[in-house]
Amino acid sequence: MYKKGTIGKIDPKFTSKILRTVPDNKFLFATDVGAYTGDFANSLTDFVESLNNISLQSIEFHLYPRPPDFERWIRETIGDESLADKISKINKSITGEELRKTLQNIVKNRIHYLKVTAMTKVKGIGPKWSKRLIAADINHVDNLANYHAKDLAKKIGVSKKTATKWIENAKALLHQGALTRG
Repeated sequence: MYKKGTIGKIDPKFTSKILRTVPDNKFLFATDVGAYTGDFANSLTDFVESLNNISLQSIEFHLYPRPPDFERWIRETIGDESLADKISKINKSITGEELRKTLQNIVKNRIHYLKVTAMTKVKGIGPKWSKRLIAADINHVDNLANYHAKDLAKKIGVSKKTATKWIENAKALLHQGALTRG
């Protein structure tokens, strides 16, 4: 995971930028030069989900050239230097399913960290509540903003008053443009 104590130090606009969809610059999976699989990813979430289904040959093809395709797409298109650096440090002796799982874990952890960080920008929500909201599948500020207070209170185990404040604060944050919709 990422360094303890760093939650809240990432700019919310940066978080939204990294978690956005990039339809015009999607990652195209291949098994060799010019041998595209037909699979693609247009966000980090799509990317990590695609890793479940693409061949190990494709993963190795994109991970080990210099510079690695995955690293380059994440750095240049997604804009996440930190994640690209982590991927660049994957031990080159790892292959097969271990490689798939290692790559998935790195990307999943980054996505989770960014979602927790974004949620903590809502006044009244710290890392503990952010993690609980995400675990309850309320994984972005706009999801929270669209919840009904009574349902949120019941699902998370907070008072209706607290749920109402969180929802109002999430709406205000979105209205200010501090976060884009996920």
